[in-house]
Amino acid sequence: MIGTYDLALADPNTGDIKKLDILPGSRKINPQWSSDSKSLYFISDRNGISNIYRAEVATGAARQITNLYTGIGGISNLSPALTIASKSNDIFYSAYDGGSYSIYALEPEGLKVGTPVPDAPENGLAAILPPRDRQGSEILGLIKNAGYGLPDSSKFSVAPYKPKLSLDYVVPPTIGVGYDPYYGAYGGGGIAGYWSDMLGWHNIMAMANVSSRLMDSQAMIAYQNSKGRLNWGAVVQRMPLVYGDYAESTDGANYIEQEILYRQIYYQVGAFASYPFSPFSRFELSGGYTYIQFNNVIYTSEYDYNTGQPIFVDQRTDLPSPPGIQMGYVGAALVYDSSLFGATAPIIGQSYRLEVSPSVGTLNYYNITADYRKYLVPVKPFTLAFRVMHYGRYGKGADDTRLWPMFLGYDMLIRGYDYNSFTADEATSGYFNMNRLFGSKIAVANLELRFPLFGLLGLGKGYYGVFPVDVVGFYDMGLAWDNTNKPWFVSGGNRDWKPITSAGVGLRVNVLGYIVLGVNYVKPFDRRNADGTPMKPYFQFSFYPGF
Repeated sequence: MIGTYDLALADPNTGDIKKLDILPGSRKINPQWSSDSKSLYFISDRNGISNIYRAEVATGAARQITNLYTGIGGISNLSPALTIASKSNDIFYSAYDGGSYSIYALEPEGLKVGTPVPDAPENGLAAILPPRDRQGSEILGLIKNAGYGLPDSSKFSVAPYKPKLSLDYVVPPTIGVGYDPYYGAYGGGGIAGYWSDMLGWHNIMAMANVSSRLMDSQAMIAYQNSKGRLNWGAVVQRMPLVYGDYAESTDGANYIEQEILYRQIYYQVGAFASYPFSPFSRFELSGGYTYIQFNNVIYTSEYDYNTGQPIFVDQRTDLPSPPGIQMGYVGAALVYDSSLFGATAPIIGQSYRLEVSPSVGTLNYYNITADYRKYLVPVKPFTLAFRVMHYGRYGKGADDTRLWPMFLGYDMLIRGYDYNSFTADEATSGYFNMNRLFGSKIAVANLELRFPLFGLLGLGKGYYGVFPVDVVGFYDMGLAWDNTNKPWFVSGGNRDWKPITSAGVGLRVNVLGYIVLGVNYVKPFDRRNADGTPMKPYFQFSFYPGF
């Protein structure tokens, strides 16, 4: 805008506009009528600092009501920051103090009279630190000369920007080395680093996690280009997934331990792109090639039954393994996210992700993801969080036994059914069918009531108070199925194949912005002990932010 913001009166009948000659040359915003409609209250920066003034409409005579060195204002240059009660002339205004904007009432009554304003501005300067009354024309001249003492810009050299990658940070490395007279030496460790250029156009992330069994090591390197609105990149990775069991026996003279491992090792080369429609929504594309190697082995160790001395350790025996799988894949997703994330979980807003990703090759199938989340604040600082999610593999190869089944019992899905909490007696008793936790398709619904513990108690400043701790009450529901175990809503489904549920309370803590730790006291409603009695609530720990 050229010039300053002035005050004017508009006749609602004729549309005529009459400019008011009040404090000429200064910015005047946020006008408010007095109760008798003879005066106008407004905010002006006539002396370089925004304060409240009152002017008689008939004469134009102005008086200064407030004199705050920090000024009166809102979050932007023209935000409303002043209001006048229509009957009592009570004055309320906003000002920045203690790291936030607060609303103040002008008291006592005598302050509303104000002081007369001279005809000319005091010095016409921008906001200055006290004392405001400065002596000496030399100082005032230097203040007005904004370029004094600065180097001559005409002598600056201009060169095109050449991005150079530099290391931004390194994830603290982990190293573990040990030695045991029976098991021998073993070790492992991991490290990750992030590189970028000065403007963040080019970004590289690399990680490696090495195990004493090199086959179980993992590595990944990814590149992302953020120069334009279209962000794109590529990734190469090796990711092993390992699961298995232990067995022990004796042949009378020796004690035998066996570690049975089933490995799925993913080798992947892929590319991805993301185009934002707005600050909240974007469209994503991905594609690449995946090869899955299968490796099933038994590691056997034998010890003298009487002395405990090892006869041999980790003798490897290869088991029959399925042939490898190679597939090409593409994916497209529509993503929306307006949620505001707090210290341990989102607080308000909503998000969704709709994605389709077909795979073609040794197996033909397609993945579908539908994930919707909503966060409501019925009464501050309480948040009601909802999530409904479905992820599934569909098509001819969706139920191939070589593909890793999806598992409902992860604590970020359904609490109370984590795999390690089951005992052998419980799993084999028949009171709970473990197959209900696995499938090629899953559906999950979650409800949480969250609130900051110390913030609600008023201990400390801000939303979270002295420490970011959230109290959580939750109810979880989920269902897993495949072509063998079909739920009631699928053609030919089993009416008894119903969702599993759980409920409980918990705490989530943000530890120095590094990790979110959680502990839940959860009641799994569908589990039974080995004797058939309902399972009591138990404590379950987590290391993930809330959904």
